Amino acid sequence: MQTEILVTALTVLGYLVGSFLPARWVVRRIRGRTPEELGENPGGNAAWRLAGPVAGVTVLLADMAKGALPVLLARAAALDGWWLLPVAVAPTAGHNWPLYTRFRGGRGLAAALGALFVLAPYQMLPAAAVGALAALLTRRMPFVGYVGFPVGLVLLLVTAPPAQTVSALAVMLTVLLRQLGWGRSRSWDAMFR
Repeated sequence: MQTEILVTALTVLGYLVGSFLPARWVVRRIRGRTPEELGENPGGNAAWRLAGPVAGVTVLLADMAKGALPVLLARAAALDGWWLLPVAVAPTAGHNWPLYTRFRGGRGLAAALGALFVLAPYQMLPAAAVGALAALLTRRMPFVGYVGFPVGLVLLLVTAPPAQTVSALAVMLTVLLRQLGWGRSRSWDAMFR
């Protein structure tokens, strides 16, 4: 019973922390308007374009930290296996559909990477490096996930226990679900920015 309460508390905390969108604060401070008011999503990539590289990196690191925090707390509380699934998904879901902005958020890539780096570091760090290389070559930030997530999933399938693999897949699917919704409401090119 105590485990269920802890998992529920960490999941709710993860969602609420994920709902905080640092890009809104950083870009508003520099530009006087939020990314949404400037026609962008509230994430690190948009912050870079709208407010410069320091703002972009700041937002990226903050988004990754909010994804990692609940999973780190769950690990510190000795939670493992299937218990990590809702905790790992929650910050990305919070970023994608934040309570504070009427469920209109970012695409969740950085928050997902933060959660995945704690959930499955041996598989996701090299996978993200391959994805980052693809992003550098294409000059399209979403390729970190488009390429890195499948690579990470293959590594997980080969090396990780089922609960870890399914939890990581759930985080990845949360990003994909938001990305598909983003693509329907924007041009095809916007999906790759």
